[in-house]
Amino acid sequence: MNLTAAYRIKNTENSLVNLEFFLEYLFDLWKVNSVFRGNIQTACTLLLQHLVHTVHETTLTADRQNGFLIINISGLNTAALIPFKKNYQPEETKDESVKMIFLIQKISDEIVVNKTQLTLKFNICRHPEEFATEGTKERKER
Repeated sequence: MNLTAAYRIKNTENSLVNLEFFLEYLFDLWKVNSVFRGNIQTACTLLLQHLVHTVHETTLTADRQNGFLIINISGLNTAALIPFKKNYQPEETKDESVKMIFLIQKISDEIVVNKTQLTLKFNICRHPEEFATEGTKERKER
């Protein structure tokens, strides 16, 4: 089942709190596992903090499709999107804005940049048990 919700973001001092309430509402409505909520909330909060200086008003659209929660933010200018085209490494994160983008890249399963739109995709269909075995596999391979 595909589900969609939209939220108009205005650059005010309550923007972050309102975004968090909107996301919590979606998480509850769409029954998103608590394992995924923190990463999605963190990525969206960091994204809004990154955009606060370049965007005064925009629309965030959230979709739940095929086991993914997809966040789209449209109406962005090129300056806001350019940093997302580079895949940052940990040693490049001395600047705060680069650190935010680096964290968003690590938290998101996929990031897509199109003209004036940024899309963050989060796989929310994995079971929490998969995370535990995934770490064990990585340690065994080392």
